[in-house]
Amino acid sequence: NQVGAGRAGGGAGGGGGGRAESGSGKRLHSSRYERSTNLLLPLLVLCSFTHGWAFVNPIMAALSSTPPKKVAIIGGGPAGLTMAHALLKLPTGVEQVKVFEQKNESLPGIGGGIQINGGAAVLSRLGMRAKIAESCQPLRTILSRNVDGRELLKMSVPDVIARDRAAREALMVEGDIMAYLVMRDHLQSILSDDLPDGTVIYGKKLKDMQVGDAGSLCSFQDGTSEQFDLVIGCDGIKSRVRQEIVGQETKIYSGIRIIFSVAPAEGDSSRPADVQSDVHQWFGEGSYGFAATYGGGKGKKFDQFAYVFSEPRATDENPSWLKTSTDKRGDFVRRMKDKRMPQDLVRIVENADRFFDVGVYFHNPLVTWHKGSAVLLGDAAHAMPPFLGQGANQAMQDAYCLASNLAEIGKKHASLPDALKAYERRRKPPTTRIMLNSWILGNLETQTGLGASFRDNFFTATGALGVAEKVFLDGAVPKV
Repeated sequence: NQVGAGRAGGGAGGGGGGRAESGSGKRLHSSRYERSTNLLLPLLVLCSFTHGWAFVNPIMAALSSTPPKKVAIIGGGPAGLTMAHALLKLPTGVEQVKVFEQKNESLPGIGGGIQINGGAAVLSRLGMRAKIAESCQPLRTILSRNVDGRELLKMSVPDVIARDRAAREALMVEGDIMAYLVMRDHLQSILSDDLPDGTVIYGKKLKDMQVGDAGSLCSFQDGTSEQFDLVIGCDGIKSRVRQEIVGQETKIYSGIRIIFSVAPAEGDSSRPADVQSDVHQWFGEGSYGFAATYGGGKGKKFDQFAYVFSEPRATDENPSWLKTSTDKRGDFVRRMKDKRMPQDLVRIVENADRFFDVGVYFHNPLVTWHKGSAVLLGDAAHAMPPFLGQGANQAMQDAYCLASNLAEIGKKHASLPDALKAYERRRKPPTTRIMLNSWILGNLETQTGLGASFRDNFFTATGALGVAEKVFLDGAVPKV
């Protein structure tokens, strides 16, 4: 959404051949690369004396071009689950994938609704188009107004996609428009249900890492450890993997707070059926609201209203999407009425059964995304302010791009480091640009006084000039 929730094999024990005791004094088990090197180095030295380095060079090249066989994905949200699909469905050479999720199970009701477009195109490439289309709510229109009822911008999503060749090729698949609205928990169910049994391991929180060039050791809070050829950090804005790659960082509070409310789309209190494929924005003084209807699986739909407003006092980032007490419903309704939000939006809040309170922070996207045999994607690499609804979309594009580059090891790329560098070079420019555009947009949308008047006129002008279409397509068209 324009403001959205912007995230084979192996048993729950997390053991396996790479298990080691951290701090026990025992020698840690080496990765398959280290074992191969230990065996072959003496032979290579001998060959260099008897046959010269011309004999050795092809062998060393073959070793360096070996793709990772055993991969750990830290984080079982949309980013990590899409990464698992991409590794298993593209010709990456990966033989074993384990997704470690710190929650004890895939819980319903976690997070709000999200918009998927470029992400939907990626999932279509991975063979999941039918499942997405049958259970997600199509997105067809984006309509922006101010609280006085003045129309600022109206965008037909199918028309915008049809007018652009790259968008048509990427986002129109056998008559389906790759633009949907879906509840986060339902999307996770679609992705996890389609993976081999045992791929996702719940209740496994990463505690520590030892990152090496030829493999990384992951230690978990339950006391187990396991060695992997590659570790992929999909663990969101409080990424433990990012801490290992980047170190300690300081995030910057934006001064913007968002309260999400989610209500079952049923009965007279739901949004009318003829607008359930539309997303509606309403701009007020120092704030705006965003309403949409999302597919929730098994024929269910949910209405979500996100209220965005200036808040000088820093608010928790709520990276785990913990529910806020419904006792705050009255305060939420009061804020909306103070800003003259329409009554049909107030009804969503009055009937909501879950709320999420989120502070928006700035995270530096220009740090390195990889070190040795560990790499980042999604919010762990480039946490997105949610004002363009691109957090999940860009994470899923990251996953496809990373898997595609891993598939080129031994072909286009000489080694794993070369593949990781190519992935970062491809994905860092578009995600940084989208993140900065989102940051600017969020500040513009919460202006007061003369700034609010400028905002309204700005939206009218960008709609008339086609700029809003280009911003939408910049995020929606996959760049993988």
